[in-house]
Amino acid sequence: MKNLLAGIFILLIAVSCNQKKSELTSAANSGLQLTRVTLNGIPFAEADQMVKEYQADPSSSNPMTNIWFSEKYVQKIYSILDAEDGDGIRIYFAKKAGKNTIVIVSTKDNGANGSPSKRRHLDYFEHCAPFLATSDAKNMVDYGTDQGATLYSSTVACPVDNCPASYSHITCEDALAWVTKFRQWGTTKINTNSLWFSKKLLNKIVRELEPSASTGRDGDGIRIYFAVKPPTTLSPSDRHTVVIATTEPSGTGHRDYYDCSHPFVKINGRADLDDNGEECPNFCDDVTWK
Repeated sequence: MKNLLAGIFILLIAVSCNQKKSELTSAANSGLQLTRVTLNGIPFAEADQMVKEYQADPSSSNPMTNIWFSEKYVQKIYSILDAEDGDGIRIYFAKKAGKNTIVIVSTKDNGANGSPSKRRHLDYFEHCAPFLATSDAKNMVDYGTDQGATLYSSTVACPVDNCPASYSHITCEDALAWVTKFRQWGTTKINTNSLWFSKKLLNKIVRELEPSASTGRDGDGIRIYFAVKPPTTLSPSDRHTVVIATTEPSGTGHRDYYDCSHPFVKINGRADLDDNGEECPNFCDDVTWK
């Protein structure tokens, strides 16, 4: 009976995959049918080990931790979420072989709650997107060697903030302070498990990374910094978080930039840096790992 039910489930998934948009080719052709995988290409069992390794020892391994993803990655992940009716991503703090890293998980809307977005966000891992099995889906973890990670520099020149305020927006000056505090805290235990960000944010980042005739910018990806933000009305004490910066090519790797390049993005609230994701332990409905 179990085999019969499993066969029916696989058939339903195959039909569902074949109904996805063209970018998500059918599971039968992709070889990813029923694969449980994170959005940064990690099989579920391995991701489970990585998050649990962090939970067993939440102390930070590196005071300058950042993770870089390509423009292609952002585009593909947005397309996957769009095709699967996902509503966003959840970034989990994790460790691999004792070193800081992250696990990124797709989420679906799961009803109302009292979070800033007013919605619950349910993790899911079942994907049939071939992209998640490629090297392009993997992140690049850096511990302070990329000179383009300018929030590690005390002399970074923050531009005039030309991006409109939104829940996700922070200034370059604040981002610098938050990343600096993470460095100062050294190996202190990380006190946040995960943060949720909306699919709309990904869409805005996709647009921001497009070539801009007015500014000459042509983004190549995003950098996710480990950071510590000050107390807020939702969190009465300092709380570990992440800061997301857009990047462009540089001679040493990928250089952050902190202004908005596209009028479309400005009108719709894209920020140069984005934080204030919904954090667990404050908002933990439907998370996989608490």
